[in-house]
Amino acid sequence: MPFESETSIENAKIVVLPIPWEVTVSYGSGTRLGPSAIYVASDQLDFFSFDFSSNTPDLVYCAPVNLNWQKISEATKRLVAEGKNPETINAICDEFFSEVIAEIDRFKKMGKLVVVVGGDHSVAYTNIKSLADQGQKFSILHIDAHFDLREAYQGYESSHASVIRRVSLLPQVEKIISVGIRDFCQEEYDFVEKSEGKIRPFYNQHLQQQLFEGKTWQMLVEEIVANLSDQVYVTFDIDGLNPALCPHTGTPVPGGLEFDQAIHILREIVKSKRKIVGADLVEVAPSSDGNPWDANVGARVLYQICGFIAGSEKNS
Repeated sequence: MPFESETSIENAKIVVLPIPWEVTVSYGSGTRLGPSAIYVASDQLDFFSFDFSSNTPDLVYCAPVNLNWQKISEATKRLVAEGKNPETINAICDEFFSEVIAEIDRFKKMGKLVVVVGGDHSVAYTNIKSLADQGQKFSILHIDAHFDLREAYQGYESSHASVIRRVSLLPQVEKIISVGIRDFCQEEYDFVEKSEGKIRPFYNQHLQQQLFEGKTWQMLVEEIVANLSDQVYVTFDIDGLNPALCPHTGTPVPGGLEFDQAIHILREIVKSKRKIVGADLVEVAPSSDGNPWDANVGARVLYQICGFIAGSEKNS
């Protein structure tokens, strides 16, 4: 069982919701299998932590993978391969996301915090939209190699390459702090420049240059966290990390954060008395040859996210 937890949904504080969806992937595929692979890998985690209580698994309910959702993803992906017009695909995606949002809303009415596990990055929209629909304002920590700010990609408005643009238009999203960005187009750069500070990038190149010039990671993380509001949503694309940690993700890019660098940002969010109000982990794709490395890393990132969410609960 994921996280070796016997926690019932009634007793949990956090619900992990897998979304095996990858309809509009534009390069490598396999992220629809990410949630199942992460669940398998999580069975061999140890739970001692210097940062949070080892009873964290007892606070987490891991919802089962919805195989019907996976079948819808695979069927819709075949329509994409057959050349079905983008308007039809966009409509299917929107209908699917509405179903997922309803499921997330159900958990939130039970008083749960939700962590979505993808699937490609487009699924992050569901959890962020549900949170925005509650009316509270929040900022987003966005760890990624890519901006995902295209108006549409290959005609798909619900693309993984457009998700951050979509959520940036939600009035409840006060600011988006994008960390590790190193692969983007002119359209995305211009959108950031015109955002009047709503989107604040910490480009990978600039972070590395500052480290080379003598700044510490602590100094840079303090600057990152200072840009976040009191309520923080975390969207964590695994390709924000060094691709040695996630070689089978859909669009790996050289460079990126090391595991401990990324986790330290979460640690400092909690230390700063901010509250993590929701999260997602996306773009984990298992190897086709059965190598568990990507899922192993993904399971550990997911456990850290859940632990820091639980640790931030007192920061209300």
